[in-house]
Amino acid sequence: MAPELRKGYGLKRKNTVLCAVICITVFCLMFLLNHYTPMHADDYDYSFSFAGAGRIHSLKDVYYSQVAHYFKQNGRISTLGLAQILLMLNQTVIDIVLSLFFVALGVLIAFHIEGDIKNISWIKLFYIYFLLLVVTPAFGQSYLWTNSASIYLAGVVMILIYCVPYRKVLYDHMNGGVTEKPLAQNIFLFLWMLLMGFLAGNSNENMSVGLITIVIAYLTIFLIFKVKLHAWMYGIGNIGGFLALILSPGNQRRLDSAGGINFLAIPKRFILVAALFFDNMGYFVIALVVIIAVIYLYFRKPRESILAFFKSLSPLGFVYFFGMLGSVFSMIVLPFFPSKAWSLAVALSIITLFSFGKEIERRMVQKNYKIILITTIAAMAVFLGVYSDAYFTIKSDNAWNNVRLSLIQEALENGDKSVKIPAIVDYNKWTPYEGSGELSWDSSAWPNKAIARYYGLDEVIREDNPNSY
Repeated sequence: MAPELRKGYGLKRKNTVLCAVICITVFCLMFLLNHYTPMHADDYDYSFSFAGAGRIHSLKDVYYSQVAHYFKQNGRISTLGLAQILLMLNQTVIDIVLSLFFVALGVLIAFHIEGDIKNISWIKLFYIYFLLLVVTPAFGQSYLWTNSASIYLAGVVMILIYCVPYRKVLYDHMNGGVTEKPLAQNIFLFLWMLLMGFLAGNSNENMSVGLITIVIAYLTIFLIFKVKLHAWMYGIGNIGGFLALILSPGNQRRLDSAGGINFLAIPKRFILVAALFFDNMGYFVIALVVIIAVIYLYFRKPRESILAFFKSLSPLGFVYFFGMLGSVFSMIVLPFFPSKAWSLAVALSIITLFSFGKEIERRMVQKNYKIILITTIAAMAVFLGVYSDAYFTIKSDNAWNNVRLSLIQEALENGDKSVKIPAIVDYNKWTPYEGSGELSWDSSAWPNKAIARYYGLDEVIREDNPNSY
């Protein structure tokens, strides 16, 4: 083997090992956070069958529960069905599965940036996990709380898996590869995309709109580049999943209880969602403007028009940019926008930034790897600092939850049917408690009733004094 080839092979092998080390490290770190994140709010409800048959114990129970759930609650079959499957398992198994989903999320984001898993660099993979940790608005709700993570973590993973064939076609076209597939492969892709598309399109309302926007953007680029379109590309499965979601009787009841869609309020909602966008995604706007400005000022061709300049940029960045906007601004029709629902927007914004950032990388004549390495080491130190804050916050709240569990266990051993437990009020973005379902002062209200039902009690009473808040 020639020295140059041997050196290239060695670098690739080193990169693969470092990518594996990062994935294993992230898995272990996420497992710790999941381990110390207790059951919360909807977890108690979804441990029971919505068909009124008691606790969930089997896949058959999940099936009948989801049928009833579709008519009573909402149409998120794929993600909340997954939640019910997880909640009938051992807690350690749940921790492992959710940690694997988070690792998969980072790898899939990296794949969509590069277009080929062999091109993923360990430095970019690290920065992806760094950004997921730092910029996700409600980390605990989106990635750690079982019920919510089944939607806002696993649902995003489903969407990115579904988009893999689109990304592969674009990668092959941009790199001179073969975009035409044998008939048998196209038939298989059609069937796969029907199934995976339904699961992804059924994940969540605003995430499904984001997915539809991504598919439209890909189809537009394929038409511009004269890539032959096949039946599997038209998003039939994800549109079906989206329709099953929004047209479910349970979803209509849920929407009605929230006040329905007020079309007259849409302009006001647009302003509110735009304000939330800049509040939650301000980092993205600033970073995107800086990247585009650097490319324009330092790497633009002489006398190149602005239109020609934007045409020269990576089409991939525009695909995920519009998908991100679709997932965010689809919320103008609803009267609420929970922090946990930003997870797809975060993932797509990371793909967008790295896709346009690659334009700088591609146009640079010389790279200073020493500066890149020093910056990465500094970022790792920041990562550990931020992670430490998350870890100790979650562990502290877990200690309070253990106090509650001990009080519940004591009540059960004494044969009591009611118990007083303290609320967990010291929380931030790392825990699932922020803005969602902590104990009510009314013991007959949710989630007190759900917790009481789970432990076989008649009443769970919040112990602290409402006048102290």
